[in-house]
Amino acid sequence: MKDKIKDLQTLAIKKEKMTSINIGSLNCIIGNKTILSDVNFAANKSKIIVITGPNGIGKSTLLKTILGLLPILKGSITINDRDYTNDPESRKEKLNFIGHKNALNENFTIFENLRYWQNFFSSEKTDIYTLMDFWGLPNIKLSTCSEGQKKKTALARLSIIGRHIWLLDEPASNLDLLGQKKLVQIVKEHQIKGGISIISTHNPDLFKSKNVIELSNFAPKKKIYNV
Repeated sequence: MKDKIKDLQTLAIKKEKMTSINIGSLNCIIGNKTILSDVNFAANKSKIIVITGPNGIGKSTLLKTILGLLPILKGSITINDRDYTNDPESRKEKLNFIGHKNALNENFTIFENLRYWQNFFSSEKTDIYTLMDFWGLPNIKLSTCSEGQKKKTALARLSIIGRHIWLLDEPASNLDLLGQKKLVQIVKEHQIKGGISIISTHNPDLFKSKNVIELSNFAPKKKIYNV
């Protein structure tokens, strides 16, 4: 089973060999409010970057800005030495994002959801049942699933979509201990194959990465007025 999952990820990753992403002096905003200032980091192949910090600091905002769901106030995003700062639509096509919303159809079964994404991205003929076995997922309607089962279904999508850079926003949320072990396993296997993972989490120790970014260091400095 483990070898089959590795083979699936290898097939998915062959389509596009991204080797680097560089975030330069990035300012993130929501509306007119600056959430983060001068965020800088770079990742080459086989890197796991862990983003952490207290609630509300801007972990999700940072990932959504990198993905292109939120505008860039200042800074740059370079992927594989090409500047994608002003091209959010093309940027989205280079990244594989799993957020708080699982992007799944409640009226479909788990298999139908995964098959939909497989057809949508014209991916390799992944053995979806092998993925479901790996995650311990029954083929039931999504509306009857627990939140943990929905999260596992969303994470199974990572092995289907052939993109080399993963953006994972609190991927361990709603997962049981076995699910967390499976998550760490696929992230490590992605790393072995040369993939990059940028992960926001409240539990940085889970991924055992040396590359941990504390977002509190990039919070805008408050002005002090003398009175």
